[in-house]
Amino acid sequence: MEKTKVYIMHSSHLDLYWIGAQADCLDRGAHILNEALRRAEAEPDFHFLIETARFLEYFAHVYPDRMDALRAAFARGQFEMAACYTDRLENHVSGEALVRNALYGKKIIREILGRDCRVACHPDLPGFAEQTPQIYKKAGIDYYISARGFRRGARFHWLGLDDSDIIMYDVPSHYAYYDLDDVLRNLRETQEKIGSDVILLGCSAGDMGPAGTFIAKENGKGVQYDVMELVDKLNAERPDCSFAMGNAYEVLRGMKTEGLTSLRGEYPSRWGHHGSAMNVAFYALDKQVDQRLTDAEKLVALCAALGKPVEIAFDKHPLKDPGGNGGKRRYFDLEFTPKTTQEWIEYAWRLQVITQDHNFGGVEGAQTEFDRLIYKKAALKIADKLIDACAPALLSRCGGANIAVLNTLNWKRDAVVPLEGLRLDPETSYVAEGADGEAEPVVYHSGAWYARVRGVPSVGCMGLRIRPGQAKAAQAFTVEDAE
Repeated sequence: MEKTKVYIMHSSHLDLYWIGAQADCLDRGAHILNEALRRAEAEPDFHFLIETARFLEYFAHVYPDRMDALRAAFARGQFEMAACYTDRLENHVSGEALVRNALYGKKIIREILGRDCRVACHPDLPGFAEQTPQIYKKAGIDYYISARGFRRGARFHWLGLDDSDIIMYDVPSHYAYYDLDDVLRNLRETQEKIGSDVILLGCSAGDMGPAGTFIAKENGKGVQYDVMELVDKLNAERPDCSFAMGNAYEVLRGMKTEGLTSLRGEYPSRWGHHGSAMNVAFYALDKQVDQRLTDAEKLVALCAALGKPVEIAFDKHPLKDPGGNGGKRRYFDLEFTPKTTQEWIEYAWRLQVITQDHNFGGVEGAQTEFDRLIYKKAALKIADKLIDACAPALLSRCGGANIAVLNTLNWKRDAVVPLEGLRLDPETSYVAEGADGEAEPVVYHSGAWYARVRGVPSVGCMGLRIRPGQAKAAQAFTVEDAE
């Protein structure tokens, strides 16, 4: 009888915040990767998967002398890389942030390793967003490895909103802390669930656990195994199976896909709003950062298309918060100072997706919350600086106007807008003239001035000239229209 092939996907789940503050997690992760590399150099059958590019990036920063050895381990297929920059909390972030996470992760992998990556691995996510297959497919990702979702495992075509198709593989039970005997007793059921004779098991060292170990659960308690010794033990105890460590991507690519079920839609988060999710204030701030960064990027592109490219510079690094010891904290990202406008945009998105890692409320949770706030505020500083730099360039093309109304949406828009930066007399009536010479009333309300604009072009601007005058009564509006 042919033996059932069971491959071990080994990693150490690199939570960014769970076992301590960000700097502690990065340091611990770099140490784990170095120990895994030592084992790969000594043991040809040893394999290791790095789940996110942020830990690869930090490893390259603190172990530059080990990079040739790491690249060699990748070339041999002993090391492999999953695509995204951080292990993000998918249900709580915007589609744009999901895009940036995937694209920036792949970019870092190319820059450091000179390799592409076509598999994503997020074994500890509580839920999944329905647009992920579309985003991943466009990013060049074919396989998505998850865990914790299906007791006996699952494999299916996951279809996106546009019918994009990626293969979702959920490893049986969990990435760690599971009853290995229970999983092994039910291998036949797992084969049915995944639609394959070949099985891929998660075998992680757990949350930042030592490389080369697997933390299983026996009689309700955690038991630590050496992975290579465990493989030998299982081969001796289960002659009907062939156990080996393996390259997860190559295993998945070798599985037949005929007859697989197709599923679509999202899987709601099971964690809710507690320590590992976002509180309401951070959730709102998260959306604000996403929107402002998107707006800034559109306006920068518009200025470039009009032959008015913008540049920005900071007297002080935007991540250096004035509190504490002058902002000199253990932030790895202070090592980077962008030079070009595009680099500033990319850096701001980088800061944002770091704060969207799936764990926020672990050890030193108060420090983590503070760090996340500083990172998001720094991203906002960059976005606002870019938007401010774009405004004069766009206003200069609105001949004679003293207000430029910018529309960053992808469709033409009517709106009531505040008139900022103008000194107007509350006792005087004003009108706002557009390029067509039509005069609209200007309204004074609660200490601020407002004007109504019509037909502001998609991803464009409209100039207004504010002057004393009286508009037609029929054109009157209320500031509440701005809402």
